[in-house]
Amino acid sequence: MNLTGFEQVNQGLRIAGFGTAFLLFLLASVILGFSSTVVLLGICGLTMAIFLPPAMPWIASRIRDLDLFSPYIAFPIAYILWFTLGSVNFIDAPPDLAFGYFDPIPFWMYGLYACGLAGYFYGLYAGRLLPVSRETPSGRELDMRKMQRILWITLLGFVVAWVFLALVFGVTLLHPDTANLDRLAHRGPVYQIFIYLGWTCVMFVPIFAWTRGSTRRYDWSSVVVLPAVVSLLIVSLGAGRSPLVIPFLTLVIARSYFKKQPLWKLAVVGTVAFGVFSSLGYFRYMMSATSAPQVSLMERLGVPAQLAPVVDMSIDVRYSVAALRDLTRTVPASIPFQYGAISFLPLTSFLPGHRDMSDVVFKNMLGHDFEGSGEPATILAPLYVDFGWSGVFVGMSVYGLLLSWTYRRMKSRPTTVRIITYAWWLQNCLFGIFANGFINVYVFLLPIFWSFLFYLARSDAALSEAEIGAAALR
Repeated sequence: MNLTGFEQVNQGLRIAGFGTAFLLFLLASVILGFSSTVVLLGICGLTMAIFLPPAMPWIASRIRDLDLFSPYIAFPIAYILWFTLGSVNFIDAPPDLAFGYFDPIPFWMYGLYACGLAGYFYGLYAGRLLPVSRETPSGRELDMRKMQRILWITLLGFVVAWVFLALVFGVTLLHPDTANLDRLAHRGPVYQIFIYLGWTCVMFVPIFAWTRGSTRRYDWSSVVVLPAVVSLLIVSLGAGRSPLVIPFLTLVIARSYFKKQPLWKLAVVGTVAFGVFSSLGYFRYMMSATSAPQVSLMERLGVPAQLAPVVDMSIDVRYSVAALRDLTRTVPASIPFQYGAISFLPLTSFLPGHRDMSDVVFKNMLGHDFEGSGEPATILAPLYVDFGWSGVFVGMSVYGLLLSWTYRRMKSRPTTVRIITYAWWLQNCLFGIFANGFINVYVFLLPIFWSFLFYLARSDAALSEAEIGAAALR
């Protein structure tokens, strides 16, 4: 980078000025007896003030070109942040509080986290060896009229399922004191269908507005109004936060590939969403009959009442990591390894009758008696409980392999179905950091259902191209 004479003089004056300030700071620290921490922070601050401004244009250009939701960036950052924040012993709480969740996390646990991350990166590398189709699409891939009919049929099915559940279980939103109890009763085939159709409506309306590329007013009204109404109906049956987090996060990821968003917009959206979803959970506890333990916990932790709604979701980070710590103490010391029974448990959720998923199994393993759903223990818990450290490495390799292959497949041919498929898998991996990985069979069934809808909505031009291609292969 060539600098003019004026720029060189300015840069020299800046360095000289900061150098003088640095020496004065060291002199003041000796005279006033500053602590080593203050001195270190001061040195870091002055160093950044010298070198950061000239580097900002280069950093900004790299950030603009950054694919934040690639499997090499999004998941590792979320993984490291989750386990770091969940392991920092920043709350001095009595051992009897909340099943000892705030007891110190032993340092050796970082080795388990590193084992999982190493397995994930190994899976990313292995995924680069898998073949992907590189054919380029031509013309419009979807018939929007067909897709509109499909969406109306899907919405009708969602409303019918909601009416049925409301008649059988009642509308939980109208009886908030039974929220935690009713949520357990909703498990069943009709409720699962209700959730699947609801997610399809919430996600597909915005996605096909983006695919169409139209800026007509009614398009953007439907993007906001229809998903909001469907989300309200989902919440009305006491579904909790998860059924809203899942489609919202998938939409944010998909949106970045339909139209790249600036990093600051994503940061703002993420911050607002965190506050909203945290507040939903907190006020759910406050309105239910079991709100007293939650309020007591906030008070004993010294959380100001104004910050309690936001802190609610932050504490969930610690809960999940602490549950993983307790499971490593229990398995195999008191309970033997499960050898795949936990990791493959989601595949049984479509069978008739009520079946406890991994969160409830972990709750029972740890002997924690509380009202509500189960106890998530991070993405590593099912892998560790099944096969120990080797299960963590191999299982995380499978996650890396899946994301690497679907990402390369999407980048080679960014069709609508490939974008939403990758966004779905990445969302499940990100949400799975908290929720024990893949926790239900819908994770695997929904992409199949969506692929079928895409097939029904293919345009006549796309169908003829496919027939020509098939004839050429015969």
